[in-house]
Amino acid sequence: MDRYWQDDGKPFLFQNEQVLLTAPGVTPKVVSGLNIKLKDLKKGTLYISNLRMIFICEVKKKAKDPRLRFDGFSIFYSDVDSAKIVGKGSLKVEAILDKGTLKSKKANIYFKDIPKDIQNEAVIRIEESLKDRGTPSTVDEPVYVEPGKEKMQKVAPPTPMYSKSVEYLLGDLGEDAIELTCPACGSLVTYRMGMTICPACKRNVKFIAD
Repeated sequence: MDRYWQDDGKPFLFQNEQVLLTAPGVTPKVVSGLNIKLKDLKKGTLYISNLRMIFICEVKKKAKDPRLRFDGFSIFYSDVDSAKIVGKGSLKVEAILDKGTLKSKKANIYFKDIPKDIQNEAVIRIEESLKDRGTPSTVDEPVYVEPGKEKMQKVAPPTPMYSKSVEYLLGDLGEDAIELTCPACGSLVTYRMGMTICPACKRNVKFIAD
């Protein structure tokens, strides 16, 4: 389908799909690994169904065409690799998202201002999907560097590259570090403000686009 919403902005549902919980006033932030065009989405409504998470927001109030008036994306639980509650009222999901007829690469999606019951229901649904697929939950592990190898590959630190996205994630979420996917090698690494060298592949990369 080319969109996920009806003329009034409510989601289209698949056969046997049911909306379990609804959370208005949610703000999404998509970082790292996204290969499809995605505008800065405004506050909107997050729907938790038995199959997926659906986000829809109004972007052009005066537009008569619902395809222009609303925007959004959906995330099927079967496309999620991990999910966890971060900061205050925020949920982080690592997944492939669907937007219209397009499908993204694996991306880190943060949902802010989510009620506790919505957070819990989303995490439960995702954990059930992971169990059905036999996929273990993601666990933070330190990256091991052989003694002496770090010195051989050491490079001069470049000018810090970070944007307002970083300030949002590390500031508003109350975190001093977040998990991001390296755009060069695809490894999941722990990112801190100003970090430009991937600890896994040692390449100079820009983790978060402006």
